[in-house]
Amino acid sequence: MKTNRLRSILLCLLLAALLCACAQERSAPESGAEPESSAAVTVVDKLELPADFGRAESLAMANYLCKNRALLAGEYLYTLEFNEALQPVLGRYRIVDGMPREFTVLVGDCVAEYLTEDGEALYYLDRGRVTRLPLAGGEPTVLCEGAQSLQMADGRLYFLDGEGRLCRMDRRGGGRTVLREERCGYPYVLGGLLLAQKGSDGALYLMELEGEGEWRLSEGKAYAPLLADGTLYFTQETADGKRLCRLAPGDETPLPLSGETLRGAAEFFYAGGWQARLALAGDSPRQSFLPLDGKGAAQPCPYSGYHLLDYVGPNLRVDAMYEADGRLGFFVLCTPDGGEFRYFGGRVIE
Repeated sequence: MKTNRLRSILLCLLLAALLCACAQERSAPESGAEPESSAAVTVVDKLELPADFGRAESLAMANYLCKNRALLAGEYLYTLEFNEALQPVLGRYRIVDGMPREFTVLVGDCVAEYLTEDGEALYYLDRGRVTRLPLAGGEPTVLCEGAQSLQMADGRLYFLDGEGRLCRMDRRGGGRTVLREERCGYPYVLGGLLLAQKGSDGALYLMELEGEGEWRLSEGKAYAPLLADGTLYFTQETADGKRLCRLAPGDETPLPLSGETLRGAAEFFYAGGWQARLALAGDSPRQSFLPLDGKGAAQPCPYSGYHLLDYVGPNLRVDAMYEADGRLGFFVLCTPDGGEFRYFGGRVIE
């Protein structure tokens, strides 16, 4: 049932992508580029977005985009942290009344990213090593090396290998398979489909995971896609610079959400509604928030320096706060009521 809901949403996007593709076929390809062949698509007469699609899948996607350097599971926050010697570790805080307490180092000398869990073990990427750590205690096991990303979907692990190819294996490291030979970026598996940036032209495509069908979704190079509330959001390169764009069912081409140009890809989080955090082009390190519902303009963030998202959940968010000179200052646990708890080095900063 969940896969059917995802397919319904993605098929809506396909209809929009078809219109976009028709417009692109009328324009000349870039110098040195070969025109791309169009894939056969079944046109559906009517599609309805399921009202219950949501938040859980979109949150998982937003976490994947920020490399999930923290993860809330049960009463524990698993997180990239630093010990007293400022060496990176994988640690765990117990969350008590919304506050991080009782810090425990789980793995020393560890830069944990793409944290995920299945109720029995943590899985994460540590400097290219896909690693499994039992939640009940025990030593970490390296499942493979040379990986660039990690996602758990349909009970299996998907990752980019050292050549940028999408691969799959089971949760014990067996059955390793290369699914796509072509290099890709930001790969995200949705049922039997793959949303990714193709290495050949940098555009976003929706592709059959183990088939030949593919549909172009962006007009040019695009980054960090989020599917939320039936709309696809991503950062796209334009003649004027990087812009935050959206592609919704019925849109003929991606539409910019604001006039600002960006330094890099937008981050997405949920706080009563979906928002984007933008780093605007220019010399200022200040960031801005932009509601994705289109009901407000971008507003400056109420802090100096800049924050990078480490985890976003329905009720908590973890940011890494960097000083204006690029130094990591501390981590911030943000609660729905506006509370902020800063921590670093295994202790809460009062």
